[in-house]
Amino acid sequence: MEACHLMGARKISLYGTGRNETEVIEYLCSLVEDRDEPVNFLQLYLTQRCQLACKYCGMRGSSERSDMSESMLRQAIDFLFTSDSKDIRLQFFGGEPLLRFDLVKKGVSYALKKAERLGKKCKFLLATNGLSLNKASLDFFRSNNFSLVFSLDGKEKVQAINRPPLKRAFAERYFKQISTNLERLAASGVSFFVNCVVGPGMVSYMPETVDFLINRKVRNIRFSYMMGVFWEMPEIRRLQEEVREQFVRCKNDHPEIEITACDDEPVLLCSGIAAAHNGDLFVGSTLPLKQRFTHLPRINYYGNLNRLKTINLLKRNKKAEVEKALGAALCHKNEFRLLANNIYMGILHERLFNRLLKNHDKS
Repeated sequence: MEACHLMGARKISLYGTGRNETEVIEYLCSLVEDRDEPVNFLQLYLTQRCQLACKYCGMRGSSERSDMSESMLRQAIDFLFTSDSKDIRLQFFGGEPLLRFDLVKKGVSYALKKAERLGKKCKFLLATNGLSLNKASLDFFRSNNFSLVFSLDGKEKVQAINRPPLKRAFAERYFKQISTNLERLAASGVSFFVNCVVGPGMVSYMPETVDFLINRKVRNIRFSYMMGVFWEMPEIRRLQEEVREQFVRCKNDHPEIEITACDDEPVLLCSGIAAAHNGDLFVGSTLPLKQRFTHLPRINYYGNLNRLKTINLLKRNKKAEVEKALGAALCHKNEFRLLANNIYMGILHERLFNRLLKNHDKS
C-alpha cells in the first residue's frame, strides 16, 4: 500500500484523538473517482424473513408482515423501467428472496413483458443463502439467464461464526443442505459466484475456504470485507496480503478459478437503488447495515415510490455521495469513525484488485 494510504488509514484509525473530521472527509473524497453513476439498477427486498440469523445483517428477526406485496413489486419494476438506459438490471434480495419465489417468478414475467414493450434488455440477479434452492428454481434461473450470488462464508466451522441458523434445531443439518445445494448449483449451468464475508480475525480461514469451494466446483469466489465493524491497520494489511496470495495462487495453480471483487466500491455507497418492502428507496447497501449504522437510513433515504415519478431523478455522483454521507454523520462521532473506516476499506479493496488485474495482464 502506498505511504499516503497508510497515512490516511492512521488518520481514520486515530480519529477522535485530535484529528480534524473535515480533513478525513477531504482525504477520502480525494481518493474516490468523480463520476456519475448510471440509474439502471434496482434491488427489490422481497422479504425481511430468512432461515439464518447472520450477525452482520440488519434484516434478521423480521416477521412475515414485512413481505413485499404484488402491487408494490409491479410499482417498483415500473419505476426501474423509467430509466433512460436501455440496459436494465433487477436484483431480488432479502432476507432470503427464495422464501417468496412466487414473487420472483411474477416479477420476472412482468419485467420481461415490460422490456419487450419498451425495447429494453433486463438482466436478472438474485442473492441467496442457498437453503431453498431446488430443481424448479434452478431450471427457472437457467431459463431466464439469471446470475446468482450464493452467500457462504466458508466451510462449516467458518459459516457458524457469523451465519448460524435461526432455529437451533436446524443447526446439525443446515450446512449439509447448503453444501449439497451449492454442488447442485455448480452443476446446473446457472451463472453464479460465492460471496464470502471476511471479518477481522477471520483472515486466516481464507485458504481453507478456497480449498472447500474448489472441491465443490465453484469457479468464481468473491471475498468481501465485513462492513459495520472497525478495521484496524494490522488486520487491513492481513486481509490485503491474503487476498493477493489467494488471487495469485488461483491464477497459477487453478486458472479455472476467479477471485473477484465488487466493481462498485465502496460497497457501503454502491450505485444500486434498494426498494424496501413498503416502497421506501435507499442507497444500495443501507438496509442490511441499518443495525450497525443507525443513522444511515436517514442519510441514504431517497423517498417513497408513491411520491417519485422517475428513477432518472436519482442520478448520483460517487464523490458527492461520500461527502454527503460523511458530512451527515459528523454529529455522530462513533458512526462517523466507522463510516469513514468502511469507506476507506472499499477504496483500498478496489485499488488492490486493480493492481492485481493489471499485474496479471502484464504477465
